[in-house]
This record gives sequence, structure tokens and C-alpha cells, in this order.
Amino acid sequence: MIWKINTFGSFRLFYQQQQLGAHLSRTSKALISLLAAHQSRSVTREEIACLLWSTEYDKAAQHRLSTILWRLRHLGDSGAQTTTRQLLLIEPSGDVRINGRDVVEIDLVDFEAAVKRCHIRRGQASADDVAVLTRCVDLYAGDFLRDLDLEWVAEKRQYLRQCYLDILQFLVEYHNDVGRYDEVITYADRFLRVDPYLEAIHVFMIKACLSTGRRSLAAARAQACRRAFTEELGVAIEGEAQRLISCLASTSSSQSKARTKCQVDRRASQRVDDRSLVQLREACSQVVSVCSTLLHEASDREPGAAAFQSHPPRKSVER
Repeated sequence: MIWKINTFGSFRLFYQQQQLGAHLSRTSKALISLLAAHQSRSVTREEIACLLWSTEYDKAAQHRLSTILWRLRHLGDSGAQTTTRQLLLIEPSGDVRINGRDVVEIDLVDFEAAVKRCHIRRGQASADDVAVLTRCVDLYAGDFLRDLDLEWVAEKRQYLRQCYLDILQFLVEYHNDVGRYDEVITYADRFLRVDPYLEAIHVFMIKACLSTGRRSLAAARAQACRRAFTEELGVAIEGEAQRLISCLASTSSSQSKARTKCQVDRRASQRVDDRSLVQLREACSQVVSVCSTLLHEASDREPGAAAFQSHPPRKSVER
């Protein structure tokens, strides 16, 4: 591919792997994106003027659009060398379109082509279908043209966001059916970051956490579900979600009480150990004191005893 257009997140344009879109005007980005959204179909100049400036295609709009088109058709030119595979093409009628897919790669085109696959039944999905949808999810780097606030962009953005959520839900349910709970957690997390108000996805997330032994994460997710519905929406949670939340809450309470009891027992044991140590120290001190006393008494008696032994009584001599 010579050209590459990224429309998810911030607009980016590449020519031969070199980014060119950083210095484009807001209107130029909007025009390229508009043509990219039509996927190689021609767009009349009247429609372009209406969608970009909400105005009729009068002389001022004609001059403005012609100037922008001239600049865009010369993107990628280097001095006297002119690119032979231009980004935009102008039909003899004056209509404008993006160049073909053999020249221009557009993330939006690949995304919308994959969207059709999420409408098939999960039981009929092939490995190739799942792989395409997985790549499609990776294309969604953020909301469509999030830096542009045009009306047609806002409508397209909302539609693509819903398509993204539909694909994520398909992948969550598919991986849950085949027992790949790590993937369930990954795609459910991505779903809830965009839309935290679908109860079924919360249930899939909590159950997948429990199935992989991540009970603390399951409890945290249950609390997030409760906050989203009861605190933010003011809606009561029912059914399976409520049962899971209640079960995890009671388990967490029991574990908390058990931890508290263990800590109390450990502290009591530590106090007992401390008292025993004090008693041992006192006993040792008493033993040392007794020994010291005995040593002093023995020391006082030793000189007399030595003198007694060194001068034994003399026997009387009979005369």
C-alpha cells in the first residue's frame, strides 16, 4: 500500500510509511475522512460543501473546495517528482473519490467489512470469523475521528461505537461458550470501559473471574456492577447479577470476620508470649540474685577456712 488512513482515535495519514497528516488543516482531515467513509464511491461537490460547511455550493464554496483538493492531490510530491498514485481522484463529472484499495488502506473499510461477521450465530462461527473479528477489535483505537465535531462525524461515530460493542459482546459470548475465560475477561473489560451499563456483560465477567480462581477480582467487579446500576443509574439489580453480588458480598464478609479473628488471636498470643518473657526475665533475675548472694557468702567464709587448714592445732608434747 502507498497510502494509509487511520480514522479511529485521532486522524492519521501515512504516505509510504511516513506520516503526513500531522500538519493538515481540520477541513482537509474532514474531507479525506468523508471520502474514506464512502469507500471509493464518488461524492458530489455539492454534498461535500453541505457536509463540511453546512452551506450551498456557491462560488465561495467552489473556490475553497478547489484549493483544498489541489493541495490534497499534491500530497506526497517531492520537488519535481510527482506521485503517480494520488490519494484522491477527480471524475470527469467533477465528483471526488478516494483512490482504490490497491493504493489506499483504510482502517474504517476493514472494520466495517468485519462488522457483518458478528451477525452470524456463534455456533456457526468459524476460526477465521473469530480471527477477523479479533483483528477488527484491535483496529478500534478510539472513537471515530474524536477530534472532529461535525454532525455527520458524530452520527458515524455513534454507529461505529455500537458496532464495536456488538463485536465485543459476540467475542465474550463465543469464548465463554468454549471455556476460554481469560479471553472473556479481556473482551468484557474492553466492553465495560465503553459501556458499563449492560448487566449481562458484568455477569460474564464475574463468572469468568470465578472460573479462573480470581475471587478478589470477581468481588471487585461485582462492586463495580453494583455502583454502576444502583449509585449511578439508581436502578435495582435483579436476577443472576444480584445473586452473584450477594454471594460474593457474604463470602467477603465471612472472610473479613475470619481475618479479624485470626488477627485478634495472633495479638492475644503475642501478648501471652510477652508476659511469659517478662516472667522468665524476672525468674532469671531472681536466680542471678540468689547465685550472687551465695557467691558472696562463700567468699566471706573462704579466708577463715583457709587459715584453719594452713595452721592445724599442734599436739602437746609430753615432757
